[in-house]
Amino acid sequence: MTSPAIPQDIITDSLAALAEKNPHPTDGKWLEGITVAAGPHLRDWDLAECHSWGQWPARTDHFPDSTPQDIGIDAVAVRRSDGHHIAIQCKARQLDAAG
Repeated sequence: MTSPAIPQDIITDSLAALAEKNPHPTDGKWLEGITVAAGPHLRDWDLAECHSWGQWPARTDHFPDSTPQDIGIDAVAVRRSDGHHIAIQCKARQLDAAG
């Protein structure tokens, strides 16, 4: 059995992954995983929980005819302060040298 991750370790690991992936041209799919993992630990984001669209436990309750396939919503979060849902779309793109 693994012990729960420490929030600061999750944030540190997420920042390291961002730094590693940043200079490489990618589809940005990796950013979805980082967002889901780190989102609830970022105080300013005010997220009680965050799930990828396909893994969101309440997806079929709210969208009964939906599938786990990406529909433009990459992640779904629940705001800590009021319990409302938030749809998140993650974008990562390779910038040119001008930036």
